[in-house]
Amino acid sequence: MPPMVLKGLGKALEEYLKEEIFPLLAPGPYGPIEVKPLAKEKPVYLFREKRGNLEVVGKFFQWGEIDATTATRRMEREYQNLLTLVRLGMDRGKYRVSRPLGRNPRLRGGLFTEKALGKDLDHYLEKAILQGKEKEFKKKVKALARWLARLHGKTEKKEPSHLLLAQQYLEKLLASLKQGEALDPKMEFSIRKHAGRWRQCRPPEDGKVLVHGDATPTNFFFFGDTVTAIDLERTKEADRCWDLGFMAAELKHYYLWKGGHRWQAEPFIRSLLKTYCRTLETADMWIRVTKKLPFYMALGLLRIARNPWLHEEYRETIIREAKECLKYGL
Repeated sequence: MPPMVLKGLGKALEEYLKEEIFPLLAPGPYGPIEVKPLAKEKPVYLFREKRGNLEVVGKFFQWGEIDATTATRRMEREYQNLLTLVRLGMDRGKYRVSRPLGRNPRLRGGLFTEKALGKDLDHYLEKAILQGKEKEFKKKVKALARWLARLHGKTEKKEPSHLLLAQQYLEKLLASLKQGEALDPKMEFSIRKHAGRWRQCRPPEDGKVLVHGDATPTNFFFFGDTVTAIDLERTKEADRCWDLGFMAAELKHYYLWKGGHRWQAEPFIRSLLKTYCRTLETADMWIRVTKKLPFYMALGLLRIARNPWLHEEYRETIIREAKECLKYGL
């Protein structure tokens, strides 16, 4: 269960929902509100008004050791990121985000959005691995690729992307892994050596885009032909491969973790990249993506390896996969 940050909010939260949030969805009066936790490790809840069957998601940023100032800053950042995507028209149509409804720093940094309909990609990934529903999963991967292509295509700038942001993130990951004793000095040296090669190469010219920033299977929901993204707190300007590489790493990880085979994810990674490039209809997009993807995929794998709940042997396996990406590429 997530931390019960709602304790003590009671009446203030109910009044805010009924006076500020629910009226954006339907006129009152409103009945009792049912509360359901949506995440195991984060304070995210579904608020359901039973009479009109209205559903709102509340994500609370002030919990644990996070103070009010930090929580407000994070809440505001995600809210503004959502508004940016709304201005791009991504609050409607087939490729969208959960529409922001409001935020209130006095309610433990609460951010309130529409509920994303359908099941997340993790659901279809699990069915593919355990039930052989790979055809259905591939369709969802292609739909996700089109969501990413829409966001990146709408926001590409002439200002070139470069590896500086990725290099800084690599240093952060290596420091974290060393602190957690998941990375031995020999492997760190090898990763740094192969990562250095990428700093010296000159990838094809590519413009900065707005990226989701946390492209994981639990952050994209599918309902019919509609794809809805959630958790936009880490949205920023970066290289397009920040999203593509991280999602490729997640697919590799899930198949290694639950399927036990390092190559089983390859057809889906290939579908992700091919569909993305075809959607943008840019002649050299395949080269732009594939020349940089291994570096970003390695970052994604190293990020996954930080999770302390993974077995030590498996974390070492993921770190080796990251090194292989840097050493050999695609």
